[in-house]
Amino acid sequence: MIRLKKGVKDYLKLLYTNMAERKYTRFHRTAFDRFIPFRPNLDVETSHARLMLRLPDCAENELGQFKSPVTKSYARLLSETTHVEDGNVLPICSKPFASPFKKRLTQLFPTRPDEGYSSPTTDKIRSIPTSPDCIMDMPGLRDDFYTNLLDWSNKNLIAVALFQSAYVWDAESKDCQRIEIHFPQSYYYISALAWSPRDKALAISDNDGEITICDVEKLQSQRKFVPLRQKCSVGALKWTNYGIISGNRRGEIRIHDDRCKDSSALKCMDGHHRKDVCGLSVSPGTSYLASGGDDGHVNIWDLRMMTNCKTIKAHSACVKALSWCPWRQNVIATGGGLNDGNIRLWYAHTGEQLAETATNLQVCGLLWSEEYNELVSALSSQTPDRNDLVVWNMKKFEFEAVAKLRQHMARPLHIALSPDETTIASAGADEALCLWNTFPKRSRRKQWSPWDKSPLNMYNYIR
Repeated sequence: MIRLKKGVKDYLKLLYTNMAERKYTRFHRTAFDRFIPFRPNLDVETSHARLMLRLPDCAENELGQFKSPVTKSYARLLSETTHVEDGNVLPICSKPFASPFKKRLTQLFPTRPDEGYSSPTTDKIRSIPTSPDCIMDMPGLRDDFYTNLLDWSNKNLIAVALFQSAYVWDAESKDCQRIEIHFPQSYYYISALAWSPRDKALAISDNDGEITICDVEKLQSQRKFVPLRQKCSVGALKWTNYGIISGNRRGEIRIHDDRCKDSSALKCMDGHHRKDVCGLSVSPGTSYLASGGDDGHVNIWDLRMMTNCKTIKAHSACVKALSWCPWRQNVIATGGGLNDGNIRLWYAHTGEQLAETATNLQVCGLLWSEEYNELVSALSSQTPDRNDLVVWNMKKFEFEAVAKLRQHMARPLHIALSPDETTIASAGADEALCLWNTFPKRSRRKQWSPWDKSPLNMYNYIR
């Protein structure tokens, strides 16, 4: 047995006592409020005076005349309990102090770090104007469903055909020019026109099968060629990077190289339309062409191979309205004629139907808005009050009518979209051309440049 000295015993006893006190203090600590508020801007005297005073009856009547009964009873109970003159029980006599770090942040970041990359906010409810911004008289506009007499170029030029003349209107300078085509017979007329995607050249076709390329700046025709062996009307015309594509009344689709001076460089794609070719549409960024015929069929073509990829039995009447979806490849919208009256969405390569809506009207044209994810359809009827341009919400690829644009008293046969995709031009059988500012540019949206998506941009690889 080990015996400890008296001094050592006292030391160990004291050490044990201190450890027990520490343990008790650790788990049984008394709670104290160590938060000391510092409110230099608080007017304590005014707050105390308002708590002591009672609200006068006249002031209560003036303030409570616009309140609901529930609010008045709550204010009465609150005033009886607190005796407050108004809701500010703790008034502030001056502005609060500025943050001491604000100056330092300004030195570190002279401009906002998120400048140009605004935070996502909820879009405001858009008010779509139901009346056009501009109405122009177009005397002599042919009332023919099987023609395409309106086009809007990349240079912001609008071309419209009036019988044997074509008029070009500059949307910026508001100048109008006339291009007169010399026809051998008086019964000839312009049946279709299309702008060049590169320069200010305009292709014009007539009902005799002749196509003329005109220089708008010089106001003269450069050359003519006849792309058909047998003369017939060319009702659909489209100028692409692959050449000038034309569709005629015999169901033939011809491609002509616009760099050649004669008609020897013709390529023919026929045998799939039994009747007139009424509409042509090229998928943006691809080599696929969609053609609609009077037989109700829609054919998908590959312009590189000059072959037919798919034939879709889309409608039971003429298919003139064709438009590819700009944000979803392989999806195309089609519209049927008077005996059909349906608008349908299709997967082009499989022929599977995606969506459908019945309008019971003749669909003359279709246009997409990529920024708003909406579809515009031009619907015609024999009654004047049903010739509308209908805007559909297509965010979920379900037809939801947003607005009706009503101005034309007769069929709106042709529609076109401006190069900035904000304005719609519609030409009707009532000999009127209307401009609709339907898709204004949204603010606070990042405008991405091609460099932002380039694989050479190293900022895309920073984690």
